[in-house]
Amino acid sequence: MKLLYKLTLTLFIMTSLHPSLHASQRDITLLRAGLFASLGSYVYFFMQEESSFDAPLRVDFSSPSLLLSQGKEFNPQEQRYLANTQLSLSVPWRVTIKRPYFTLSVATELNVNRWYSTHQNTLNEEGFIYSLTPILTYTFDRIEIGQSHPYIEMGSGLALMDSKTVENRDKASHFQFVDSLGFGVSFENYKIGYRFTHTSNLGLAKPNPSMDLHQIQIGYRF
Repeated sequence: MKLLYKLTLTLFIMTSLHPSLHASQRDITLLRAGLFASLGSYVYFFMQEESSFDAPLRVDFSSPSLLLSQGKEFNPQEQRYLANTQLSLSVPWRVTIKRPYFTLSVATELNVNRWYSTHQNTLNEEGFIYSLTPILTYTFDRIEIGQSHPYIEMGSGLALMDSKTVENRDKASHFQFVDSLGFGVSFENYKIGYRFTHTSNLGLAKPNPSMDLHQIQIGYRF
């Protein structure tokens, strides 16, 4: 196994089992579900004959998607007032895994996330996060809802923040990790769904408060 995938495996395990995740129990459960689903999907993807370790380099720029996400945090115990708007460019990989009941596809997302506080008494009221995230998507082709098909998605990637202060939280580092889990329905050229996104620094710097956004997302494929 190449070094990149050994490092990815280590990242998944360290993040999911890290004892200092500052989030609600519900959000930690979503985070760990997304991480282990991503890990299992990566292993499955690269075990298939259609795939290979150089698949991430074979992206298809002929059918990109634009995604718009709007969300907020729900953690009143820690007095979090964060909301966000995110714009993403999603470029699919050329390799997909087609099975009788689902299609597994992978896309690389370039995300620009503007967060802002809905509370006035904060040290920093707004900022930006830039991230690069591979997203794995299972589309269930045999299940049809109107003219759409349900899907689930998950992924982990890297992020860079323009400020280390989010509201009154000191995140200690500009460098962060991003983990996502979502579901929704996809049509021929667009989709709508829900996505949970967790952002933290994996404990590489202290303190390590997380950002845990619950988002509604719409996307259009060109």
